[in-house]
Amino acid sequence: MSEIRASSNAGALDPAFADKGVLSLPLPRIPGDEARCVLALPQSKTLLVIPWLASGPIVVARLNEDGTLDTSYGDRQLGFVELLFEGTEIDRVGFKIGALADGGCVVTGLYGSRGIRGLIAIRLRQDGSLEQSFGNGGVRLIPEEDFRRGTTNVAVRVAQKIENDGNDPSTAQGNSGGAVAEDPDGKIVLVSNTFDSTGRQKAVALRLNPDGSTDQSFNGGFAIVELQGVAHLWSSARDVAVQSDGKVVVCGQYGDNDRRAVFVMRFNSQGKVDAEFNSNRPVTITASEYIDFRSIRVSKTAILVVGEANRSGVNHGLIVMLNSSGSYNLVFNNGAPLFSNLMPGFLYWRQCALQSEGTVIVTGVGRGTDTRELSVVTARYRADGKLDSTFNDGKGFAVFENEMGTHVTDGMDVMEDGRIVICASWLDLNIKSGGWVLRYLG
Repeated sequence: MSEIRASSNAGALDPAFADKGVLSLPLPRIPGDEARCVLALPQSKTLLVIPWLASGPIVVARLNEDGTLDTSYGDRQLGFVELLFEGTEIDRVGFKIGALADGGCVVTGLYGSRGIRGLIAIRLRQDGSLEQSFGNGGVRLIPEEDFRRGTTNVAVRVAQKIENDGNDPSTAQGNSGGAVAEDPDGKIVLVSNTFDSTGRQKAVALRLNPDGSTDQSFNGGFAIVELQGVAHLWSSARDVAVQSDGKVVVCGQYGDNDRRAVFVMRFNSQGKVDAEFNSNRPVTITASEYIDFRSIRVSKTAILVVGEANRSGVNHGLIVMLNSSGSYNLVFNNGAPLFSNLMPGFLYWRQCALQSEGTVIVTGVGRGTDTRELSVVTARYRADGKLDSTFNDGKGFAVFENEMGTHVTDGMDVMEDGRIVICASWLDLNIKSGGWVLRYLG
């Protein structure tokens, strides 16, 4: 949860950042043109995770407030660190980044090495150096064998690329990296997806100790998401958040041969399904058409989840606000899911942030009816679920358009003063691609 100091120009691109609020990639000395995730830091700095083009290293770069590289970051004083893993192939799309209480961060994703696939977790100190006490010199590889040891009732393996027959989870879900969060004891919580012994995909949560070892006190280290009282064949984890008491909240999608639906469920600090959450049932939303959750954030009193839902053939952004106990917040949109329809073509939310007075920041992609291209859409909602009229001259949302092609939002975070940082990428009809970092006033 972030504080907010409202600007009189909230919703406008920040003129103090890069080129009138837009930083185009690649950055100097970094031959990678797409940032895959972003983390806002104290002192108005920003971290980016940027894969090099082709098969080079993964770069973590730190920006100053004006968008220039912070040359105090990294041992070579270049403003970035390079992470290269010989003999290990890192998926160059599904990265996540999480802040740590000690000022460092954890970067997660998927890896493959000599026929073994799994999750990778990389822990960096505040200065960009690897935390040597974590895993093997700052890196923990979590192969599928670890999932087998951590599960007593089913054999599981880390989800890889799978085919989509229209009923099972999409390929993008099966190939997504592990979302990451830190708990009050400094332990690191991840979610990913597995397959059980029958070949059905299941969402899974796991917890690491601060040194990267598997935390056996969390259900033996790993817990399969079980949606008690809900009939389903498969489930898929999208994101994870940890509440102030150490309870782990997971959001995702589930379904069977006939439908898709979304869920929010909670584990207690021991990795067991929490009977105190929503009267011992997951929060679920069903739909006759497509629906998905993408991002979850928590505060001391609330749980915010966002995604998308198709209604009458038109894709809407989906926002759900729950109390910390799992019941619907009756103030936000009168206690009902909010289906955003801000663009005449379609809209979906990909990232979210929850601020101190209940204000909601969401970002995603939308399209108008008069263009084939996608635009980055960022909105601010009040605690009652209404668009915030103080954001972007009364509109409540801002649209970033560019002639470069189709746009995708890859990450978003909110700075301490309320400014919104977004990393976005584009792809044109010639299969050329690139990216930006955007910053809006808050």
